[in-house]
Amino acid sequence: MRGIVFAIIGAFLACHTRPSSDLPPAPATKSCAGLASADSAVYEEMRVDVKPAIRVSPLLVYPQDARAMGVQGRVVVSAIIGFDGKPEPSSVQVVHRVDPDLDREAVRYVRAAVFSPACVAGRAVRVHVSIPVEFRLGGR
Repeated sequence: MRGIVFAIIGAFLACHTRPSSDLPPAPATKSCAGLASADSAVYEEMRVDVKPAIRVSPLLVYPQDARAMGVQGRVVVSAIIGFDGKPEPSSVQVVHRVDPDLDREAVRYVRAAVFSPACVAGRAVRVHVSIPVEFRLGGR
């Protein structure tokens, strides 16, 4: 279990700094996609059997003004990932701000991402997650 958590965290962070075409294929996991639970509750990430992982990673665009001013940092975005693996648009919000331009791009990125669904007892469930989005200049 601990290895899976580290693999998911590593893949999650890698998705925020490189285009999806540069990423290795995600490890095969037993999916509960298509098996939505009748339960509409929103689970916390620590309470699910299988955590969501990014399947489709949109290109993260570094805003030109922020780049020119040398602004960098980690924006943390919170969202509810639905049964279908898509973030619920109204749930996406910044919980740790860095710069208005970076914050907007992080929200756009999360809204455009597609995740594997979270699972409880073999069924897809809605889950609340916090997603770190890194903006670094110079490859650091």
